[in-house]
Amino acid sequence: MSELHYTVAADIFQRFPGYVRGVVIGHEVRNGPSPEALVQMLRDAEASVRGRLGLERLAEEPRIKAWREAYRAFGARPSEFRSSIEALARRALRSEPIPSINALVDLGSVASLRHLIPVGGTPSTCSGATSRSAWRAGARSSRRSGRTRWSTPPR
Repeated sequence: MSELHYTVAADIFQRFPGYVRGVVIGHEVRNGPSPEALVQMLRDAEASVRGRLGLERLAEEPRIKAWREAYRAFGARPSEFRSSIEALARRALRSEPIPSINALVDLGSVASLRHLIPVGGTPSTCSGATSRSAWRAGARSSRRSGRTRWSTPPR
C-alpha cells in the first residue's frame, strides 16, 4: 500500500482561523463517465442554486463572502479571480449547464453546489506521495510528489 503525507501549513490557520478542510482518501477507485442519474443530480443541484440565490446577491452569501475575503487577504481581486464555488454558482445562476466531466468530478460539483463549498479531488497514484498547502507573501503553493507550484494572483 502506498503512503500519503498530507499537511496544511499552520500559517493558513493563523491567517484564516475559521478555515476547515476535510480530506477523503479513496483506494482502488475506478472513475469513468457519469451515469445519467448522476448527471441529473448535477442538473438538480444547479436548479437548487437558482432557487436559493440570485446573481445580484451572490457575493453577500456568507460561504461565498468568506472566500472573497480570503482572496482579498492574499491580494487577489475576487471580482476578477473567483473561487471555484463562486464560479460554479455563477454558471448555475446564468443557467449555463455545468459540463459532465466524469463521475468523481461530477460528484464534487454536486456537493459544491448543494453546500456552497469548494469540493475537489487530486489523484495520488505514486508511492510516498506528499501533498502540502502553504502561503507565501501573497501566493498559494501546492506541493505534490516533490514538485512545488506557486501561483501568485496578478495584482
